Amino acid sequence: MRSSKLFHHLFPCAAILPILLLCSTLAGCPELNPRVGPVDRSRPTWNGSPFIEWEVSTFLNPLLTWQVLNEGILVYEGSLRDGVFDTEKAVLIDFSGNKVLWRKAMSPVLALPGQAFSATAFPIPSGPNRPPQFLTWVRGDVLRVQNLNTGEDTWNRPGCRHPVLYRERLAAVCFDRLTLIDPDSGLIVTSQKLGFSPRGLWVLQEHFILLDAENNLHFLRLTGGTLPKIPTPGRLARVFVHDGHLLMLSHSRDGFVLQSLSFSGQRWVLDWKTEINQVPEAFWIHGFQETVIFPIGFNCIASRGLKRGEEVWISCGIDPRNPPAWDEDGIFLLSSRTENAHRPVIYVDGYNGLQTPLFRNSDDQNIVPFLAMTISPGRVLHGVLHGVHSTSRLFALRVAAPEVKKP
Repeated sequence: MRSSKLFHHLFPCAAILPILLLCSTLAGCPELNPRVGPVDRSRPTWNGSPFIEWEVSTFLNPLLTWQVLNEGILVYEGSLRDGVFDTEKAVLIDFSGNKVLWRKAMSPVLALPGQAFSATAFPIPSGPNRPPQFLTWVRGDVLRVQNLNTGEDTWNRPGCRHPVLYRERLAAVCFDRLTLIDPDSGLIVTSQKLGFSPRGLWVLQEHFILLDAENNLHFLRLTGGTLPKIPTPGRLARVFVHDGHLLMLSHSRDGFVLQSLSFSGQRWVLDWKTEINQVPEAFWIHGFQETVIFPIGFNCIASRGLKRGEEVWISCGIDPRNPPAWDEDGIFLLSSRTENAHRPVIYVDGYNGLQTPLFRNSDDQNIVPFLAMTISPGRVLHGVLHGVHSTSRLFALRVAAPEVKKP
């Protein structure tokens, strides 16, 4: 009698079990199927219009895309204080944006206070026995060199500042001596004593240019010998070296003067100079073909011939604080116009200065300008522009067809 009652209790469960198994395989029982998200849209192919390849918003802290390298996207992670970005970490991210390859504490020296893009940091070309490396001049006057694949420090050299690449080696000012450093080991190869404390170092041809505390430029070489004195203008503000030309920006009574000098034979030759009414603090120079492009104030940039200084074009409505990204035909910059703390991304034709705002399709199929807070300066790699919007969201924007390796 007890077994009969037990059978009557178990039979409904036994009958329901096959129904559940059957129902779970049918679309007619959606409440039993696992919930899935929307089907991933296929990535569009390049048809001449920019489109977003990916967006990543997993970071909690403000970001700044610093450089795009063959090994990944180098990003600075930090904090915003009174609108100024304070770098705290260097992060290398893969080209999908989904994987952090490494993250290291980092406090680079800023040539311009509050201007994160003025940090001195650059890749060191790999050698026969040397992996790809990245050098950063960090606070405390230390040259910090990292293995780009792992983020681990390769070597550190204290007491050094103003690093530059010189042939197959590094040059820097170490304890007020002009010093050559072996990039493999960080060991000093040779050095030359200086009679002043340099505030800047540049390489011109086979020679060095150094800036002293009185804003005088010195021209010398490690092998010694006498070189002609550089005719340094008074009230020197900025110094650039590009394609064998020394460009100097100096204060004048009515604004600024930019002049270009070249070293020919054993003398300095003034190529050209031009007056500029106003320049922003974040002043940069970009070489394009036989011209140089630079900001001239009032949210404008100008292009001039490198050899003779003739005016090629002027283009306005540009925010000069973010140095440009570039390709073979022009430069990418941010607009001077803001929308909710973001700026439209603009492409400027290097030949004539004509502007093209970058647009994208919104979710409601409208065409809207592409907005960003910062973009990564430097050459556009593999046809993709990287940047940041919403302070901590990275994006990859395809602006050209992907590079195809020829067999």
